[in-house]
Amino acid sequence: MKSLLAVSLALLTGCVSGARLNAQVRAAAGPEHLPRVLACYEEAFESAAFSGQYEATVDFDVASDSGVIRNVRVSSGRSASGEAPQSLMPCLTRALEGSRLTPGGEVPSQELHVRGLTYAFRDASPAARAAATNSEEHVLVGPRAEHCLGLYTHHPPRDITALFEELDDAKRKANSAAKDDLDGMARALQRGYDVALELRKRLELDGWQPGLGVESRGRLAEQLLVIDRTATELGAKIGCTPSAE
Repeated sequence: MKSLLAVSLALLTGCVSGARLNAQVRAAAGPEHLPRVLACYEEAFESAAFSGQYEATVDFDVASDSGVIRNVRVSSGRSASGEAPQSLMPCLTRALEGSRLTPGGEVPSQELHVRGLTYAFRDASPAARAAATNSEEHVLVGPRAEHCLGLYTHHPPRDITALFEELDDAKRKANSAAKDDLDGMARALQRGYDVALELRKRLELDGWQPGLGVESRGRLAEQLLVIDRTATELGAKIGCTPSAE
């Protein structure tokens, strides 16, 4: 069973001003929304027997209204042992150039100049995963070999509101996928299933918070029942039965 791949993302510096806009761009540029970026690192990990740590710092501009990424420059590439694989940096440049931030929900009204965006990919060894968790608020973990456990998830789980919004978006995309686009439908269903599992974990963790009132605990329990049903329904469409890890 191949190792997990942990991914963290940080916007270090740049021309993007305002904490909220900073966070929006950081989320929209995440590898879960840019599959070609993720593919570059998966290739690097495959060549290294699914172990190691890689980082790359990039600069790019985002076109207004369209959200298209352009003028990409990978300023550095590193691994735990020194330089990253030679193929990684050009692959990342090709993957970003022409991609859009719109799948991640970012459609800027004016051109953005993003500087010092760092992608950090780590294997799932205890030491690497602890380092990733300590350095970033939410770390993307995946792909798992067993997709029924969730192909990708975040550690720790993200905010409840954001997860509900992403779940609704995935379900809409699955329902609106063309009948001849089975691959697109499958991706949307898997994403919805992954988000439902992450949301279930978030609700379980929140339910264990000390000092939580009876009414609040009851609302969380009701939400948990709804998400359990949602995960079961989505899982059935991709041949999975949700279970605790």
